[in-house]
Amino acid sequence: MKNIKEEDIIEIVAGMKGKTSTDYFGFSNLFIKKTIQSFITPLTLLINRCITSGHFPETLKITKIIPVHKKGDLNEAENYRPIALVPVISKIIERVIAKQLLQYFEDNKLFSKDQYGYRQGRSTIDAIIALVEEIMDAFENKDVCKITFCDLSRAFDMVSHDILMKLVVSSGYEQSLSLFRSFLYNRSQYVYIKGYSSSLREIKRGVPQGSVLGPILFTFLSTDVGKYLPEKLILFADDTTLISRDGNRNQLEQKTRTNITLFEEWLHSNELILNKNKTYQKEFNIRAKITDEPVKFLGLHIDSSLTWKVHTLKLREELSKAIYLIRKLKDEVPEEIMKTAYFGIFQSKMAYGIIVWGAATEANIIFKLQKKVVRIMANKGPRDTCRQLFSQLGIMTLSSLYIYKNLMYLKEKENIVTRGEQYTYNTRSKDNVYLPFTRLVKSNSNPNTMSVKLFNKLPLKIKQLKSSEFKKTINNFLMKNSFYNINEYLENNWIDRQFALD
Repeated sequence: MKNIKEEDIIEIVAGMKGKTSTDYFGFSNLFIKKTIQSFITPLTLLINRCITSGHFPETLKITKIIPVHKKGDLNEAENYRPIALVPVISKIIERVIAKQLLQYFEDNKLFSKDQYGYRQGRSTIDAIIALVEEIMDAFENKDVCKITFCDLSRAFDMVSHDILMKLVVSSGYEQSLSLFRSFLYNRSQYVYIKGYSSSLREIKRGVPQGSVLGPILFTFLSTDVGKYLPEKLILFADDTTLISRDGNRNQLEQKTRTNITLFEEWLHSNELILNKNKTYQKEFNIRAKITDEPVKFLGLHIDSSLTWKVHTLKLREELSKAIYLIRKLKDEVPEEIMKTAYFGIFQSKMAYGIIVWGAATEANIIFKLQKKVVRIMANKGPRDTCRQLFSQLGIMTLSSLYIYKNLMYLKEKENIVTRGEQYTYNTRSKDNVYLPFTRLVKSNSNPNTMSVKLFNKLPLKIKQLKSSEFKKTINNFLMKNSFYNINEYLENNWIDRQFALD
């Protein structure tokens, strides 16, 4: 661990949300953000002392628990959800430690390759893409895919401190062992409700809820789970997804049972428990009829044959509510605030996961809603053309946004292979990214396929731009060209000057 400077702390505090909820000391994020300059020097000294001494302040290990009612009888404890408030100063120290810890894990490849949670350059979307690609690859190879979505009983609360500390030592990070041990051990919490506080109670195991380091340390616990399992898995923090596939039904069932058994053995060795009542399985088959309930995976509703019908219907319901709110705002606020509302309550929902469902036939339902809300914002009638309105308002159409997400996805991937590198003989399109053969038409809309098709339509000079300039150029191009469907982009032969920045 390295010491830090005052400007590092200022940057961390500036990035914190301005929440008003108060911790054990009565401090809120907003209060700290407003007053940080008055105590930045002693705080920096405190943090550096923590790092050099390997000791985390005892008073900063007290968590305030606020029960929030979910539904049902107010007198039943199970109808409440606990909100954990860690001291604000503790979270600042944790962010300092977390930044260095994550960098060490990444540099030394200590994370499981299947882990997508709390990792630099990875997100829920990457986990979703990994799942969809695995299912589609099974379809391509005429396999049936059976997926087990695992739920762990009180996962964060069950972590053994001793097991976690052994992993820290085995990772080669033992020089900071005392700091992590000090952070985890001798913690306490109390319940605060309606102005009353309970007595403090010691926490003897688990990673602290509401903390910055807690989820990261839990993620580190899963570094070796892939070594135990012969089949593919996807991890996002404590969400574990086991994937089995085979063309033979009997073999598929055997693989699935083996996968679950081995995973339970790994859980047992790490003193964790599988919640079988909340763990469920779903079969994915390209010939399946959409009659069963889709699975909700990291915010997307995924059906058995990846048609995205249910997801777009669910999304339509959410976006219709957003349109209602925007219509209410139309005559009350100026255009800029209206646009802020659009991006906050409409596009943010529409854009989520669009890279996997944006080319589906059902996406047209969502595009109709987008055109509707744009007409409302521009005060146009339901039959008025609105293609030019998108550019005027600075809004990408659904198809343009889909193209943008795919192009950014490919640009950010490492080790792009061109046709010239794939083949030793001369090819007509040697500067294009290599596009593997796919048997199914459905596979053409997969991110790993579609992103290549879209990228290969770009002029060479645009492909070769550095990431930041590439992003700016593509964004500008798609803002000017309001594509109503993907073919409008794919059927053109684009040249450099069409991408010129204004």
